[in-house]
Amino acid sequence: MIFKQIANWKGALVAAVLTSAAPGCSAGYDWSECKVDADCDEFESGGNRLVCRSEQCVAPTAGKLPRIAYLYVGPVGDYGWTKTHDEGRLALQVAFPTLETTFEPSVAPADAPAVIDQLIADGFDLIVGTSHDFLSQMQSAAANNPNTKFLLTAGFVTAPNLGSYMGRMYQAKWLAGRLAAKVSKTHRLGYVSSIVIPETIRHINAFTLGARSVDPEAVVMTTFIGAWFAPDDETAAANRLIDYGVDVITNGTDTPSTIEAAEKRTTSDGRQVLSIGYDNPTTCTLFGPKGCVASAYYNWGPMMNRLIVSMRDGTWNPNVVVWDPMTGDSATSPVYLTSPSQSLVPTAVRVDVESFIQQFASGEFDVFEGNIKDNKGTLRAGLDDEDLLRMCWFVDGVVEPAAAAPFAPKVAATGCVGDP
Repeated sequence: MIFKQIANWKGALVAAVLTSAAPGCSAGYDWSECKVDADCDEFESGGNRLVCRSEQCVAPTAGKLPRIAYLYVGPVGDYGWTKTHDEGRLALQVAFPTLETTFEPSVAPADAPAVIDQLIADGFDLIVGTSHDFLSQMQSAAANNPNTKFLLTAGFVTAPNLGSYMGRMYQAKWLAGRLAAKVSKTHRLGYVSSIVIPETIRHINAFTLGARSVDPEAVVMTTFIGAWFAPDDETAAANRLIDYGVDVITNGTDTPSTIEAAEKRTTSDGRQVLSIGYDNPTTCTLFGPKGCVASAYYNWGPMMNRLIVSMRDGTWNPNVVVWDPMTGDSATSPVYLTSPSQSLVPTAVRVDVESFIQQFASGEFDVFEGNIKDNKGTLRAGLDDEDLLRMCWFVDGVVEPAAAAPFAPKVAATGCVGDP
């Protein structure tokens, strides 16, 4: 099945539609309307005839909570990406006291197939892969285990028993970039990232567009460490950027090491190096009390709650890719930016940055609208979701780290799967 995005997500949940069907698709879930069970007699899933629930033909297991096993790409104690997913898992257990969950930490992609097989043998009927690194492994496992459900974070692929979910973090990154530029005095911002894929590039671009929305002279010195979890490499990369005159720095890695490194540094004129956290809402409080001005973070609980309810009720449609935008409520929004530090950020700046939250929530504004120029001078107009999912190019202002201008445009490394 081929994923095709709906270009304009505003005002509605982003959906995936089927533009073609591979052989055998009709034997899987069929989401036809129905009035009684007999309307579903011609359809089946896993050898079982479907039944009618809420005017949809669904699996006959409706009403049962799945036993859930999570695959984590890093340790729960990373205080980054993996911790946010584990907090979402724990939120599910609070919402559903009888729900059974487990997790496997620090799973290497090469080991994922064996881990998944064991979890299925242990009776878990929903496997959640929380990293793009598990993409091919989850697709293969879903194809080989049609009676097991699978969810993949940021995979943006579907199958009859495989769904995908993600929050539009690029919106929170745009806010972070706007904030960074407003508190910077050198026009030099830093970004320590992990793996070169469209997701990380999209976030860097959003941060840069946010910065240049208020400071056209701002540059974002960007470096990739080649791993999601490599605290020592991340610290070294952050310090190199600060050595080049960066006075506000952020990250797209799975640890708060960049924030910790900035906390220990001052600029050449004696100011505290500032930082913007990632993944968790309490990153600043715990790792950057002196210089962390805000944190862009995920909130997986509400999204996963909705998905689990749909599985319980038999209305889950794996063909709908969940890519939720920011909402105006931090308690329910999948992504958000914490309120900027009152001691480090002037009131007018805080009000300005936070005003865009409601614009994202209403669909009045989005990051990649209009004409956007890449850092080679090419105009990139009319970008839609499919373009964002294949983004392997950098916007104007993303540069290679250097001590002095002129700065060379950053180039995506070979291997980024998408549009150069």
